[in-house]
Amino acid sequence: MDVPLRLLYRNAALKFSLQRVCFLNVESVITGGLNMRGTVLVLPVFFCCLLPAVMAQESSVPTPSALQRQVLKVNPLGESEAIADHPIQQALQIARQVADRIDREVRDYTCDLVMRERIRGRLGNIYVAEMKIRTGKVKQARSGESFSVYLHFTAPANVQGREVLYVENQNDGKMLARNGGKSNLKDITISMEPDSKRAMRGRHYPVTEIGVSNIIRRLIEEAERSMQIDRDRRECVVRIIENARIEGQRCRCVQVMFPLRREGIKFHLVRIFLDNNTDFPLRYAAYSWPREKGASPRLIEEYTFLNLKVNPGLSDIHFDRGNPAYDFYSSEPDGAVADHELPVGRGD
Repeated sequence: MDVPLRLLYRNAALKFSLQRVCFLNVESVITGGLNMRGTVLVLPVFFCCLLPAVMAQESSVPTPSALQRQVLKVNPLGESEAIADHPIQQALQIARQVADRIDREVRDYTCDLVMRERIRGRLGNIYVAEMKIRTGKVKQARSGESFSVYLHFTAPANVQGREVLYVENQNDGKMLARNGGKSNLKDITISMEPDSKRAMRGRHYPVTEIGVSNIIRRLIEEAERSMQIDRDRRECVVRIIENARIEGQRCRCVQVMFPLRREGIKFHLVRIFLDNNTDFPLRYAAYSWPREKGASPRLIEEYTFLNLKVNPGLSDIHFDRGNPAYDFYSSEPDGAVADHELPVGRGD
């Protein structure tokens, strides 16, 4: 199996082309008689100022026979035993261990977030953002630190320079957003509810649910729900694929696949890539079932965490709108935030 994910950053003008749609090669990683044709995932040439000449590969495993994998199939048992021995339990155990380790050991982290989501059937633009997160979990009772997020978007061009700031239990629970982009409204900063309509435009999840910990939590919840639905049919196939790579970093891929569409099962295929050294997730991607036989699965959402730095020691100033490196703006003399509607850009 060779599933490249190429991220090419060359154009200093940050050109963005929606027509260069990204596809993913899933040949030979899906069982159950599906015939998937491999294609290459190529990000458009648009952001050299973020990273120099980067390539991210989902996997560099040469052949299916070389895969170190586990495909679990067991016979139906009593209800409690059937759930305990369900194939997805292996993936659940790994996810719970990762979640527990992050909760215990990760105070904060920074990375370059590359994300894409399908909204109302349309696969949106690729968004790239510098991200800083303070988890608010490690030694929280002693330090009083809260979950905090700062995002600075670098692509596509219509949101370049957009900033988002959210600190739990501050600003009346609202997030701050600087519009960014190329219009005359790029410097407008507004305060809004994280789950409001305008904050959620073009997004699956609010800023309060962003980050690695929240992705793992959602995966665990979805896996537990899917396991209940699949407890009798036992159609789920779990594979642990070693020697995968993301940005040259060795990792293992935990893959969960439901061959047939069933009521209540949300995804056809889910992959999460865990760094071999830290077990920290580097990439998550979820797909829906192909529309027709022989077609490729349809990407629903993907999040890749590049240039990850764990526990860099972020302080309050990194989540302060007054940080001199940030461009949050207010025209009001008392520092109040302007309350304007963000214009809708392409892909929003």
